[in-house]
Amino acid sequence: MSAQQALALPLPAASNTVVINARCSLRIAAGQRVIVVAGLPVHHYRAEDAVAEAYAMVMRTSYLRW
Repeated sequence: MSAQQALALPLPAASNTVVINARCSLRIAAGQRVIVVAGLPVHHYRAEDAVAEAYAMVMRTSYLRW
């Protein structure tokens, strides 16, 4: 009987990353937030900027349809 091979699973996201779906994530560091789609940063803003956060939420819905 042969030994079972290890299954190559993706690494878990870092603690400062919120995974939205397979292509889109939100990274948070030092008061800055960055929306990353397919590995590319597409929108960044300061955490305390409520208007930029609202804009990012609206834009994030369009990123999910890419």
